[in-house]
Amino acid sequence: MAAVEQTRAFVLHQRPYRETSAIVDFISEQHGRLSAVCRGLRGQGKAAMTLRANLQPFTELSLGFSGRAELKNLRSIDALQAAPRMSRDT
Repeated sequence: MAAVEQTRAFVLHQRPYRETSAIVDFISEQHGRLSAVCRGLRGQGKAAMTLRANLQPFTELSLGFSGRAELKNLRSIDALQAAPRMSRDT
C-alpha cells in the first residue's frame, strides 16, 4: 500500500462513481490537477453529509490521499476555509 500524501487543494468538480462513491477533481499547488475516489460520499448518514458539505466547489481543503495510479484514493479531508458566499448587490 502506498504512503498517504498530504496536500492543500481546492475542489473543482465531482461526479458519481458506482453506488455510493464519487470521483472528485481537485487543484493543488504541489500536484496540479488531481482526481480521487471518495468512498461513501453518496451514501446515507451523518458521515456522508459531512463529506458532501466539505466537498463543495472552491472549498480549500487539506487532503490525505494514496495511490500510484492517476486516480487516487482519498484518505482524509479537513476543511481549511469554506467557499466564499455569493450574494446579489441590491
